Amino acid sequence: MSTSFRFLFILPVNMNQTKDSLFRSLSLWSLLLLLATSSGHIHSPDGEVNYRTALSLSRGEGYAIDPLPDGFLTREGQDGKQYPQYGPLQPLLSVPLIKIGDLAARWIPPNWLGFQEERLTSTVPMYRPGSYGPDFPGLYPEEHSDRVRRIAFSLFNPIVTWLTVLILAVWAIRIGIFGKSWWLLPVVYLVGTYAWPHSRPSYTETLATFFLLVSCYLAWMSKEQTQGIGIYVIAGAVGLTAACAVLTRLDSAVTLPGILLIATGSFLANGRPAQSKAAAMALGALVFLLVCSWIPIQNQLRFGSLLASGYEDQKEGIQFNIPILHALWIYLLSPGKGIFWYSPPLIAALVVWPNFFKRDRFLCLGFAWIVLAYVLIIGKWQNLGGWCWGPRHLFQVTPFLLFPLPLLLGSNLSEGLRTTGKILLGVTIVLGMLIQVSGVLVDYMWPLEKALRTMP
Repeated sequence: MSTSFRFLFILPVNMNQTKDSLFRSLSLWSLLLLLATSSGHIHSPDGEVNYRTALSLSRGEGYAIDPLPDGFLTREGQDGKQYPQYGPLQPLLSVPLIKIGDLAARWIPPNWLGFQEERLTSTVPMYRPGSYGPDFPGLYPEEHSDRVRRIAFSLFNPIVTWLTVLILAVWAIRIGIFGKSWWLLPVVYLVGTYAWPHSRPSYTETLATFFLLVSCYLAWMSKEQTQGIGIYVIAGAVGLTAACAVLTRLDSAVTLPGILLIATGSFLANGRPAQSKAAAMALGALVFLLVCSWIPIQNQLRFGSLLASGYEDQKEGIQFNIPILHALWIYLLSPGKGIFWYSPPLIAALVVWPNFFKRDRFLCLGFAWIVLAYVLIIGKWQNLGGWCWGPRHLFQVTPFLLFPLPLLLGSNLSEGLRTTGKILLGVTIVLGMLIQVSGVLVDYMWPLEKALRTMP
């Protein structure tokens, strides 16, 4: 079995004993950290909609759900039922956790959750039933089995974040340009960036990031498939994982040229005949289109239009009217959403991007496209939220912008740049860890609800 296929099912190969031991320790430590700090409840109406969708699917009732007050985040379908505006994949993948929660509710005594109930309902009114009208059950309902299901459901994003950390670790080892410093990338991603606190709510950016990263990794790895059917399997997997990212969040579509750039660089480095490489790329595109056809077909069946996603039914509609300079300020530097404030090590990573370009030009260009696409396209999206949970809509760029960070400890930098880089790295890691610990300890719904109640 080839190196590439072995990794798809197990672990990276050709590791020495020290590297293998470190990888396994990182895997166990990161999983325990994420599970220990998982929230155990639903944080926001967005998470509530995803939970209700997963619950409906687990009962065999499809994607229709009981709506929130005023039909927030849902749209009425042709059948008179309410359907969520979010992508269909994350709730579907969450169904096993709902089933686990149903089973666990039989064994967990209600009094075990007394501390959680007191803490949540005393700090944030939105968690209490009836806080937004008599029909609102609250984000922390009274039924014991529902509470336990939510605990199980809340583990989804921590598990996905853990898998993302492992993919970064594997890639950092395989790429071969980081040497002994490969561990820096997955560790800093977890404890130095927004990834850790963002694993606690049930938002969809975490899963979209995972699929985008896997798709890029597979596209980069396709250069190793010089014989047999491996290149076709990998190309199909690239198309599938890219489609899964789009099925999770529609805005993932802006990354497709970046993935194509990475695949192009890998195919140019692959010594197979041009016809074989063209056929593999066509296969990947076909798989992507077939899987993504779920969305327009679903829209047609629900709302009577291929393009009716549900987003246009919300009060703000679909607008891209934020001036670009304002968007850059908001998402990069503002106290409420500036990504460099929430993930300081990204600043240190910027220092070695020129060196990254010299090492792997197509990979660097692909990552650059992904980062710029989110900043320039998503940055113009009309969105007034996010002043207390950070740059949520820019979260997906985090691993791509951070990726070359271990090069700061490499020997190819000038002495002055290496010294400056190490100082910057140390400072930003310490700041990043302090910020992430604060983000884990403080429930952002507390300041959010206070702000919401002051708005007309």
